[in-house]
Amino acid sequence: MMLKIILVISLLFSDSLNQNKIDLIINHYSKINFFESDFELVTYQSKKEKFRNNGVIQVEKSNFKISIDDVVYAHYDNKFYTISSTNKELTILNIENNERITDESIVFKINPLSFLKKFRENNNIVFEETNNRYIIRYISDQEKYNIFFEKNYDLANIEIMYKNSEISNKIFFSKIRNVNTEINIKIDLNDYKDYSVNEL
Repeated sequence: MMLKIILVISLLFSDSLNQNKIDLIINHYSKINFFESDFELVTYQSKKEKFRNNGVIQVEKSNFKISIDDVVYAHYDNKFYTISSTNKELTILNIENNERITDESIVFKINPLSFLKKFRENNNIVFEETNNRYIIRYISDQEKYNIFFEKNYDLANIEIMYKNSEISNKIFFSKIRNVNTEINIKIDLNDYKDYSVNEL
């Protein structure tokens, strides 16, 4: 009987410590006004690499700008922009009319600060600690996530496995810069006067 009581207390204490570590990670990122990082996005199908792309992400709270190859993806003021310099095309999507894109598009999953909300709202989170990393695992309706942090709370990588699919993504972050001066994420249409603009 005493052994069972000790085990229960140990488990409760462990859960409390884990929640404290999660809170520390959340608090660390909630203090960051601007975040910038190089990243590599690798897409797998049936565990075989299909695509590999390099990019840069800039985040200002819920707004972000992501450059992958010759395309810029930006979320600003409840609008989603896709800008192709090669084709000189700019597409503007009103998020209110296209809410599913925030759940379905990989570029929204690259934004690390967006995971803060998921940490707070999701009760089915598993926290692990290794010698050199923290790992947070959680499951949404459509995906399984593994998020790896260095011991200084720098984001290392995100793994996303899609349910009922052979597709998975891994996002590796490097050269992280937690910037406390303003980053110009706003899209100025005057910069794209010679582009074909399509607003949906």
